[in-house]
Amino acid sequence: MIIAINASNILSYGGLIHLKNIISYARPKRDKFSKIILWAPKKIFSELPDKKWLEKRDEKELGSNLINKLLNFNISKVLNKFNCDILFNLNGYNLINFTPNVLIIQNQVPFELNYIFKYYSFKKIIRLILLRILMLSSIKKSNGVIFLSKYSQMKVQKNFTNFIINKKIIPHGVNNIFFHSKKIFNQKNIFNIKNPIKFIYVSSLEPYKNHKNLLLAFQKLIIKQHPVHLTIIGDGEDRDVNNLLSLIKKINRNHNFIKYIKKIDNEKLLSYYKNADVSIYPSECETFGISLVESMAASLPVLSSNRFPMKEFVGNKGIFFNPNNPKDIALKVIYFIKNFDKRKNLSKIMYKRAKKYNWNLTTIKTFSFLNDVYKQIK
Repeated sequence: MIIAINASNILSYGGLIHLKNIISYARPKRDKFSKIILWAPKKIFSELPDKKWLEKRDEKELGSNLINKLLNFNISKVLNKFNCDILFNLNGYNLINFTPNVLIIQNQVPFELNYIFKYYSFKKIIRLILLRILMLSSIKKSNGVIFLSKYSQMKVQKNFTNFIINKKIIPHGVNNIFFHSKKIFNQKNIFNIKNPIKFIYVSSLEPYKNHKNLLLAFQKLIIKQHPVHLTIIGDGEDRDVNNLLSLIKKINRNHNFIKYIKKIDNEKLLSYYKNADVSIYPSECETFGISLVESMAASLPVLSSNRFPMKEFVGNKGIFFNPNNPKDIALKVIYFIKNFDKRKNLSKIMYKRAKKYNWNLTTIKTFSFLNDVYKQIK
């Protein structure tokens, strides 16, 4: 079986990590394929592993202008030219009738209308609504859909009353380097200004990620002289980065209570996880939340938003807060400062839960689903 992968719009952290690991862990004999032909932006080729059975091709072959690129008008012709048997579309949408084809939903925002209207400008709202229409139409035309969480599947399925989606829930995995089971805790449970409890939040700068509410919560804590330190790691548009830095400067007042890092590699990120005491995650909307699960793998106790799918990954023993309420966030942080046993127990629980997310298993399930869809159609 020759598998075509359309990754022409995959540039986000989660999407690129998924593609990289699916290729790294794929085994032609086990996964029942002879070749993979990948269409992707040339600039990500160097980040992907080289394999004898993998052919990397410029995504421009699928359409040079904006309309062709958006709707993939040229894709059927190109796939037939290369004798592809099935299309695995990582973009989340595809309006061309190539059969069989499988979609993976890695962008949850178009299905969250309340967040779209709450956080975005009119121009961005129109773009996201159009993307939602494209994705829903593509799901109807697809022969199979992969979701990353139960919540994502449920939310999308609500849009189809009399239509049964051929679906499979296959979460992303976690890079093995993040698994670190021996978290050392301060046995005396003493924190002070010189030795604050260290929180970390790793996420891109999007409105629904609630960086502002998190900062306002820490501002309350700092004013009341609670011994806290927060590290924020994540890239974003220049405007969002500048707004974040401006608020951090206002809160820090020539001190170093809050630190921002735009982008780092996995090795450095792991060192930050190891140095942290608590992972905090105020996001309202995710398909998977890969950085959340990475911090769990590093044995960090987690303080999380009470939204799904975060609760799905953290589990019912986690500690949750209202991400729209800085006061509630601050109260839960104080609770964590005072409860050593809770932090220590959650550390073990988070590590154990993260072990479920394995890239090798994700790869096996993905290719198994592709094979099942191919057999059903052919």
